[in-house]
Amino acid sequence: MARRYLMESIRNKLGWGLSGALALLLLAALAGVVHGGPLDPTAPPGSTGKNVITSLPFTISQSGSYVVNGNLTCGSCTNSLYGITVSADNVTIDLQGFEMVGPGTQSRGISTASNRHLTVRDGTIRNWASGIFSGNDGLRVDGVNLKNNSSAGISASGGAHSISNCNVEQSSTGIAVGVGSSITNCTVGLSTTAGVSAGDDVTISQVRVIAANSGAGIIAGGRATLDNCVAELGIGATDGISVGNNGIIRGCSARGNGGVQIKAGAASTLENCVADGNNTGAGGIQVGADSVIRGCTATNTGGDEIIAGDGSLIEDCTVDGFTGSVAGPGNGIVVGNDSTVRGCNSRFNAGDGIRATGQLNRIEGNRSYNNGSNGFEVVGGGNVCMQNTAGFNTAGNYAIPGGNNCPVITGTSGATNPFANVQ
Repeated sequence: MARRYLMESIRNKLGWGLSGALALLLLAALAGVVHGGPLDPTAPPGSTGKNVITSLPFTISQSGSYVVNGNLTCGSCTNSLYGITVSADNVTIDLQGFEMVGPGTQSRGISTASNRHLTVRDGTIRNWASGIFSGNDGLRVDGVNLKNNSSAGISASGGAHSISNCNVEQSSTGIAVGVGSSITNCTVGLSTTAGVSAGDDVTISQVRVIAANSGAGIIAGGRATLDNCVAELGIGATDGISVGNNGIIRGCSARGNGGVQIKAGAASTLENCVADGNNTGAGGIQVGADSVIRGCTATNTGGDEIIAGDGSLIEDCTVDGFTGSVAGPGNGIVVGNDSTVRGCNSRFNAGDGIRATGQLNRIEGNRSYNNGSNGFEVVGGGNVCMQNTAGFNTAGNYAIPGGNNCPVITGTSGATNPFANVQ
């Protein structure tokens, strides 16, 4: 009996010991889960629901969000095999700061032929024929650098596109978009054909184009609105800024372009703009009929500083043709018929300071000094000139034929006429 009792006692003790050991092991395991290091990260797409583009070429055939997690190169891409081909609507591609590098002067980096609402953001696309191409509406590009894309940095037909915070360098055309689009806070440099080419009803704001070799630095269709844009150092016969009829250009500047610095079609409005030809170019500011030029400056353009079509208003503007050594080769301000020139200052032009070539113009309260021809010249009849002042103009201060209401006084002689022009 004693021996049996001893054996049971030993088994009981061993059982409790084993139970205790197991309990301790369980607690240790739980403690390791609670206090141990982080778990391995979840593999993409993970909880974000974004698909990862891991290599090129790549085709997107379903709507959704896609990301790039590293630099991608496609040496095998050809003119018919693109870096990323999008064949679905409502696709977003986030480059996440990485690069897409192409094979050279062929293929497209990201392309959709007929689908809508493609969004591309945050990265670099370089060394393709076209960096981003869209053949339909609603392309959105934000925060993308496009470099050395031989045909175009961004090319989008259709309309309602939005391009913002982009930098485009060394393309034939920097940014080309269709009707109803917007381009905001972008820089385009070293384009061989045009910096920005846009359709009708576009808005272009805070865009800078430098060194476009041919075509305009910024060219847009009718009813375009441009705010605080810059186009400079175009080479050859390049216009700086050119828009169609009913354009609005505010606070923009064009400098050193080989063509006209700022050009707009009929019924356009230019306010607080600067055209500086840097002794080059075909002219400073040119607008079509029924336009308004207000508070603008045109200097040293190598041609006429301001030319406006019939029925226009030019007021509170300054024109100065001085090249740094001699008067510039053109006229200061030129209007045709039914126009008003008011409160402007014109000087150092080799031609006339202010010239009206037609009839029924009103020329009021302007100053014209030190011009190589006449201070004021009126060619037609039925014009009214009042309260202007002129002096030190080589050919004469006023060249006004009969049939115009433009009384001229010298000094204080005839000062009783409040509408007289003074020399």
